[in-house]
Amino acid sequence: GKPDANDPAVEKLVANAQKLEKQLKAKPGDAKLKLKTADAWYQAGFALDDTAALVASLQQELRSHPRDAHAWGLLGLAYQQRAREVADPSYYPKSEGALRRALRLAPADLVATSGLASLALSRHRFREALGLARRAHALSPATAQTYGLLGDAQLELGRYHRAFADFDRLARLKPSLAAYSRVSYARELLGRPGEAV
Repeated sequence: GKPDANDPAVEKLVANAQKLEKQLKAKPGDAKLKLKTADAWYQAGFALDDTAALVASLQQELRSHPRDAHAWGLLGLAYQQRAREVADPSYYPKSEGALRRALRLAPADLVATSGLASLALSRHRFREALGLARRAHALSPATAQTYGLLGDAQLELGRYHRAFADFDRLARLKPSLAAYSRVSYARELLGRPGEAV
C-alpha cells in the first residue's frame, strides 16, 4: 500500500518531491534533476498518483545512462510499487532484473540490496529475504528501513522476539506509521491488544 498521506514526515517528503516535479517540468531534459526527482519519490515511499510515469521516466533515463546503478535500483523499486498498485506480479521479474543489474554495477548498493529483500518478502521467500536484509543491514546499520526488512522476515519465519526487537529499533530510528503499525501488530501477536492501539 501507499504511505499515510496524513503522516507529517510523509507530507514533507511528498512536498519536496512535488517541488522537484515542478522544476522538472520546466527542465524536462535535465537528467540529474530526473534522477533527483525519482529519488525524492522513493524517499516519500512512492506516495504519488502515477508510478507508471515514474517507471517510464526512469526507463528513459537508463537508455541514456545505462551504467547508473542508483537509477536501476530506483526502477526496481518502482516496479515493485506498480505490482502493488495494480495487483500484477508480472512486475516482480522486472524488479528483480533491474535490482540485480544495479548490484552488478555497484555490488554494495543499499537501495538494490534492500529492494531485493523487499521483493523476496513479496514473493514469500522469507529465508532469502532475511539473508538480503542482513546484507543490507551490514551495508548500513543506521538505516531504519533495514530493521523493518529484518523484522518482517524474522516474523514470517516465526522468530517473534527477534522481529519485535527489530521493529522497536525501527520505531526508535524513524518513528512513522510504518514503524508503529509493525510494533502494534507485534503487541497483538504477544496477546496484548490493548497496547496495540
